[in-house]
Amino acid sequence: MKTDFEMTATYDDPLDEVEQFLVDEQILFERPSEFEIQFSIAGTWCDYPLWFRWLPNPSLLQIELGIEAKVPQNRHLDVADLIIQINERLLIGHFDMWKTDRTLVFRHGQILSSGQAPSETLAKQMSRAATDAAEVLVPALNFLLWSEKTAAQSVEAAMFETLGEA
Repeated sequence: MKTDFEMTATYDDPLDEVEQFLVDEQILFERPSEFEIQFSIAGTWCDYPLWFRWLPNPSLLQIELGIEAKVPQNRHLDVADLIIQINERLLIGHFDMWKTDRTLVFRHGQILSSGQAPSETLAKQMSRAATDAAEVLVPALNFLLWSEKTAAQSVEAAMFETLGEA
């Protein structure tokens, strides 16, 4: 039985399986280099730019997802607090805010054993983890920036789930 994180034993191009996942899901992608695949996935709130990157040493498959939002300089610390509170609740990956331009990104990496390549299943799971995390951050960020809520209030409002039907 193949497990979710089982890898293929040999490979020519470590991103072949990622590419196959994208083809199977009918997601358009670009290969700007032999070590990177870029694509976009539609979310509830917006489209998310994603990219897989293969780093041969240390055999790391990394996924990143960009959040297209402009963080005002005067709200930098509030957004940093929001990211900390959301990161505490994530099981996989984390959000960063780049200091130079305040860009928000989700990052997650999977180190593979020497000679192994990622499976389609792993690529799908990593992509899903990134988009699921973004689906929490984006509404929380909007609450924080546009509704003048605190970071804690924004996280609680974004993670609120209803049970049952009305």
